[in-house]
Amino acid sequence: GPWKLVVKHPNAKQGTFENPQLELYNLDSDLGEQNDIKDRYPVKATAMHRQLQDWFNEVTKGATSQPGGWLGH
Repeated sequence: GPWKLVVKHPNAKQGTFENPQLELYNLDSDLGEQNDIKDRYPVKATAMHRQLQDWFNEVTKGATSQPGGWLGH
């Protein structure tokens, strides 16, 4: 689809997902990602963030620890 979610974690400890700040863009009408529309579509932004968290949890639940990798999640 045309939606792009950007998640930033300013001031988060390394290896964590603290302080999530969401940005949402519709690439059909804003290919340059100049207009964050998360406030107009908060349900969409929240749902996409939940999907991202669910995906991350799924792909990392059986992962082995890697030297130099993230500390945890």
